[in-house]
Amino acid sequence: MLTNNRYLAALMLMLVAVLPVQAELDRMFSSGLYNGNQVDILVNSPNGSVCYEAPGGVAQLEMQNAWNITGWQRAALDMPPSGHIGFWYPSPELTLNPIYYGGTQAPDLSTYIGLDLDANGDHLYNSQWLDIAVLKHSFSSDRLYFAMQCMGGSYPVSSGLTYFAYMPVLVDPDSVPEDNPIVYGLMYTVSVPGVISPGLYKITGTGFSGLSRIGDIETSVQDGHLLLSCAISDLLADPDFNAWFDPQNPRIANVATTSRITLINGIQQADITPGLDLLLRPQAVPLQNSSVPVLSEAGLLENPDGLLIPRISYFDADQNFPRVASFSVDGGEEYPLSPMDLGAEAFAAAVVFGHPGIPEPESWSELRFRFSHGDTFEYHTYQNSSDNHDDTFVLIPKLELYPNPATHVLNFKSGSDAGVKLAIYNLKGQKLDELNLDGKSELSLNLKDYMPGVYFVKSLNGNGTIKRFVKM
Repeated sequence: MLTNNRYLAALMLMLVAVLPVQAELDRMFSSGLYNGNQVDILVNSPNGSVCYEAPGGVAQLEMQNAWNITGWQRAALDMPPSGHIGFWYPSPELTLNPIYYGGTQAPDLSTYIGLDLDANGDHLYNSQWLDIAVLKHSFSSDRLYFAMQCMGGSYPVSSGLTYFAYMPVLVDPDSVPEDNPIVYGLMYTVSVPGVISPGLYKITGTGFSGLSRIGDIETSVQDGHLLLSCAISDLLADPDFNAWFDPQNPRIANVATTSRITLINGIQQADITPGLDLLLRPQAVPLQNSSVPVLSEAGLLENPDGLLIPRISYFDADQNFPRVASFSVDGGEEYPLSPMDLGAEAFAAAVVFGHPGIPEPESWSELRFRFSHGDTFEYHTYQNSSDNHDDTFVLIPKLELYPNPATHVLNFKSGSDAGVKLAIYNLKGQKLDELNLDGKSELSLNLKDYMPGVYFVKSLNGNGTIKRFVKM
């Protein structure tokens, strides 16, 4: 039944012809909840959309560039009940991070995400039930879930001596056609004892000898969709799959196919969706709001053109970012503030906010800085006084701590020509040590008197950089 056909070989080539670009998504931050259930999220990622559970199904919201900083995107959404969200990147290649499902039963179809990936009427063999319209996805800690919808609305597996197969297919996203890669399929098809039956297959060739059944699948039909799932453990138990799958970067290339099977012609592909890259990484909105943001080191950059160029350091121990940040002069117009830079740590450390500058009034008394904290605001004032020691806001290069976590010794390096004064605090806010780091030299701190735990290091001059380290 499967002999003398080129279907599986062609499938392998089509799968690896599209090598999707990996989305970063290494860091995600959130604001505090506001307006009851709304939250802003910030992710380091390419342009794309965030997907989240909403009444009536999954909502999809296009993300916007955050503060004109390359590589960071932002969106405001209603907090989903599960706390998990997904991401969709339609270009330059299709990359999908489905919504993680934490339940024990199969997820409801309304929580699957995907797009109408496949054009209608592009199938062969005048059978509407072989014309794929939609492919959607979900995943949990132990299962992969797929939802296929075909134009016929039903999923017959046989008609006389003609049989049909419906199959989401998986392959190494970094493989190339020349490697003749192994593929894996969740095949929903006819059951012929001793020949073929629905199941999870490892596919290494075009005949029966190239099919190895490595696990069971669960299937059902719901609202015109064929739902299929397999155990991740069955895939990981296969040494060839385990050789390329990386739990730290869990990517799988995926398509869905339908096919017609006859005794004379074997398997003949009827339809295939475009390839996409699945990123199986749970994305939970990191919502915590037990700490009040700390605003410090307010000041002005020196400017010969008569501009007020404010700067202020923002730090939140919950790693939340402000959805609103602004300053005003003597209670007047509010001007937006934005981060001067977001490195890999972003809001895990202190972030300097600023504004390119406004014309300096002939006389003024104070600047008022305003940062949102959930539905409330935190304020910091800067007085226009010759006694103000923060008149000039001095930026210093990023403070480095290593190793982190540390066991015996913690090393400090600032990269600044000027000296940096450092203070070390415990989680209760108690100051434990003060250190002076001279110029570009390095400094080491013996941790023998420190109990294991989390500590903070703050620069007491410059931009008030705050870093955290762990004593093991």
